[in-house]
Amino acid sequence: MLTCFMTFSHFRISFKPSLTTMKDQQINSFTIHLSEQLGRGAFGTIWNATDSDQNLCAAKQISKSDLHEKFDFERAVNNYKMISKEFTHPNLVDIIDSFIDDGFFWIIMERCSEKDLDKFYRNYRSFFVEENVPSLLQQLAQAVQYLHTREVAHRDIKPYNILVHCQEETSEFKRMVFKLGDFDLIKHFRTDIMSAETGTDVGTPSFKSPEFFDKKSTKPSYHGFQVDIFSMGLTILAVLQAAIGHVGGDSVHAVHLKPSIDFPDEDVKEEEDRAIGKIMFEKHKRNPTGNDLKLVQIEQTDSDIVKVLKELVERTAVRDASKRLTADDVLKYFFKVSLHLITSEPRP
Repeated sequence: MLTCFMTFSHFRISFKPSLTTMKDQQINSFTIHLSEQLGRGAFGTIWNATDSDQNLCAAKQISKSDLHEKFDFERAVNNYKMISKEFTHPNLVDIIDSFIDDGFFWIIMERCSEKDLDKFYRNYRSFFVEENVPSLLQQLAQAVQYLHTREVAHRDIKPYNILVHCQEETSEFKRMVFKLGDFDLIKHFRTDIMSAETGTDVGTPSFKSPEFFDKKSTKPSYHGFQVDIFSMGLTILAVLQAAIGHVGGDSVHAVHLKPSIDFPDEDVKEEEDRAIGKIMFEKHKRNPTGNDLKLVQIEQTDSDIVKVLKELVERTAVRDASKRLTADDVLKYFFKVSLHLITSEPRP
């Protein structure tokens, strides 16, 4: 059985314990196995861990001194404590505990049986067919809806932050559970005060919504639930393209960066410049009366499922935040898809 670890898109952590000095560390009721690193990225290092009953879990270690200057340490601590006490959903990575010890913030979370969605794609290409992806995407939408109904925006939705868990020993994909994780950047509207100070430029550039690229914006939508809807739309696009064979590589995370939307090649330079959100913002700035970007690579298809998902992308990954669907609306689309799956003819 494969084990689960989180991956991140930016690497800024300087904490690198020597392999010759790493030992198991007992913190509270958990044993952190410092010789077994599962992943590391922008805001921490993830280690293999076990609880007092020897159940597997994962421990994320965040050093306050090594954090990126835009990362609000105190807010992150409070957010994780809130999640561990108040939030439980089958499509969210379970936060078991969180605490501060010797200058580090520790997050104890569940271990999934598989890796993140991007690596899952590399190992299980056969999963990514039209009939399977609606279940994956519906589970993502359910997680987002759960957060939004509790006045929380995730603000970093992407394939790397979707983990895969198999409920039992089986090769059947229908047993797969997809979980949204990495809550470092969440915003809780019940406790966070809207101000220019909280207008932090967060998230992964290639999945950011257009309003993040407007440096002058202090509108509430800059933080609102709409940023999650846009990122979810691009994630749906990435998975959809993987299912219909428009990947051209080994990564779901980078699928949407391919020339699958209608914009000039000269606009594509650095990674951030390839971000659809930035292209939308720049295009609107040059031509405020112009139309939104349109998908072109998914036009020719007879599949009702693909048509519905394509329409869903075009109603979520749109420039104007006020025109994006809500999480409730997105789930209604998956009801449409389920009807198509029930009534469609089985493949020969």
